[in-house]
Amino acid sequence: MGTIGITEPNAGSDAVAMSMTAALDGDTWVLDGQKRLIDNTSVAQVFLTWAKTDPSADPPHRGVSAFVVERDAPGFEVDTVYHTLGLRGLGVGSYTLDGCRIPAGNLIGEENRGWYYLMRMLEIGRTATASLCVGLAQAALDTAKAYALERRAFGTTLSGIQAIQFKVAEMAVRVDTARMLVYRAARLIDAGDRSDRESSMAKFWAADAAFYVANEALQILGGIGCTDEAPVERYLRDARIFLIGEGTGEIQRLVVARRELEAAAAAPAPAVPAS
Repeated sequence: MGTIGITEPNAGSDAVAMSMTAALDGDTWVLDGQKRLIDNTSVAQVFLTWAKTDPSADPPHRGVSAFVVERDAPGFEVDTVYHTLGLRGLGVGSYTLDGCRIPAGNLIGEENRGWYYLMRMLEIGRTATASLCVGLAQAALDTAKAYALERRAFGTTLSGIQAIQFKVAEMAVRVDTARMLVYRAARLIDAGDRSDRESSMAKFWAADAAFYVANEALQILGGIGCTDEAPVERYLRDARIFLIGEGTGEIQRLVVARRELEAAAAAPAPAVPAS
């Protein structure tokens, strides 16, 4: 079992602000710093960890490298495993590397190229996370539809009430749109093409859709939806984390906006109609 160590106490969305360092000492790398909010910390045996190998690099992302750190490496310590709002099976926690020594061969790829590996990895990770959101949203929608078909109120089933029908329609459109965005990003990744724009679109839309659909599903189930007798309270808790994890919605929108504006700047200027 492995995991990815990027986030730090003072470096979340601004990942390049990481303070963990790695220095080569003979045939070993010595790593110092802390990572937190890392999935699988409770059980992982292998931690793919990013650190600054050239803290003076300008721009800073050119001084980042990636390493494999094993759990039994000297100087490795798990600090805590958090009790999270949702996704409780992930074992999210923090770990510290204090003079942690690992073999020189545990460097991934080339020194100071870690940022570029990270960016490509995030295209894949954000697409995969978006697919998780699609599955979660579909489960919430299916639960809501099944309940609406059975639950009776005001002399009919909930499914016969127009207000509920409108909810179901909106939920279904958001789920299907998210699924199509995920498929498009995945096709680009399979083809080996750049997909940061498409992956970010899929991630923020699918995360928003999962939270929206789970929330509406809970509303359809009413009071029983707020209890653990129904699965939708868990769907809602899990969905909320996806609005932050693997890149916040705000960061995904920045990625999309930058790509859109880059493409517009490179395109021929549109013809201006004569007055």
